[in-house]
Formats: sequence, structure tokens, C-alpha cells
Amino acid sequence: MFEKKKTENEGKMEAAKKRGTKTKQKKKDSLSVFKTLLLPLLFACIVVSAISFVTEQRGMQKEEMATVVSMKADLDKNTFVKEEEYKKYFAVVQVDKEIVPQNAYPTLKSLPKEGFYLKDAMKKSQMVLKEDLVENNAGMEKYQNGYVLTSFDTPAFASSVNGSLRRGDLVDVYALDEATRAYVLMASDVYIEDVYDTSGNKISDETSVATSFTVRVTAEEVPQINAAVSSGDIFLYLKTSC
Repeated sequence: MFEKKKTENEGKMEAAKKRGTKTKQKKKDSLSVFKTLLLPLLFACIVVSAISFVTEQRGMQKEEMATVVSMKADLDKNTFVKEEEYKKYFAVVQVDKEIVPQNAYPTLKSLPKEGFYLKDAMKKSQMVLKEDLVENNAGMEKYQNGYVLTSFDTPAFASSVNGSLRRGDLVDVYALDEATRAYVLMASDVYIEDVYDTSGNKISDETSVATSFTVRVTAEEVPQINAAVSSGDIFLYLKTSC
């Protein structure tokens, strides 16, 4: 009798082991299905989301950028730039759209046709604005038919207009009339070609005091300039507008 119960118990235990083995196998099979089907799908979703995010960010960056015309080199005040020289002196660059003013030039084609003058000296990498350029400059246009260069000196006053003049400035030249003891206009819109200090060294900074000048004058102005130099008492008046 005891032998029979033992045999029955062993049978029950064997059956339980088989059921446990089947259960474990089912769990393994389910996990295998999960790994085979769901994990690749989950990975694909992550990849798609990442690509969408990057694409969106790039799109936003492109929308926030704008093109502007920028200086490729330093240019002096009153320089005339011909249309065929645009690529030589200017470049189109991308900058943050938020810092671009409405009066900036976006492309080289948007620059004035047939050339223009610079109202002020401009530095390399400086953004070009509409108020920086003028298409007509009466003071400079008189030199289109040619000019000559001449030089003279003036009193050395550190705080005077004469001392602060630089290349590219336009000045009116006055000289003392000995008969009337009054200063008389001898030439107007005279272009400053170069400036020098008391030692005759060319000035390239903004702080040195200019005492001598090389200027452009037309052939018709040469006698007046010679008379001004002969008087020995010259004053220069800076033209502040084109």
C-alpha cells in the first residue's frame, strides 16, 4: 500500500515538473517574440523621432538666418566703387536674422546700379547699410575728368580740424588775404589723399595730429592753391556731408 502511494506521489511530482517546464518554455517563447518583433519596432520609432527632431532643428536654424552684404576690405570715405568691383570689395554672408536691420543690403544685386560712393570709411567685415552709400557726390564728381596732386602744411593745433583730418575727407581751403586781412575761399571740396605729422611721417591712426597734407585738385584750382600756399596762412574746413 505504501509502495502504491509512493508511486502515485512520484507521478504527481513528475507531472508538476512537466507543467513547470512547459510554463518556463512559454515565458521564453514570449520573451523571444518580444525581442524579435517589439524591440526593433521600438528602436525604429526612436530613430525616426531623432531624425525628425534634427530635421526640425535645422529647419528652425535656416529660418533664423539671413543674408547681408559685408565688407571684404577696408575702404576710405568718399571712395567710388564701380559695379564691376562689387565682388572685389563686398561679400554676402549669413548672420543671425535677429541682428539684421531693415536697411541692410541682402545681396550684391540689391546694391545701387552703376556704382556709388561711401559716405564714411568702412572696415572689413562691417555690414553695409543703405545710409552708408550715396549714388551722387558733387564734391567727388569734379575729379572724374582728372586731377593733380599737391602738398602743403598748416598750423599744428592738436584740437583743430586740421589736426584731425584723415584720408578721404573733403575740405574747403581758405587763405588769408593780406589786403583785407580776411580769410578767402580758395578751393572747395578738396580731397585729402594723405596726411602727415610734423616729422613728415604718413599717419594711419586716429590720434596723431596731422600738419601736412597731400590733396587732389583740378587743373583749374591749381593757381588758387598756389596762391593759398604762398600766403603762408591756410585754414581747412571739413565738409561733413556729401
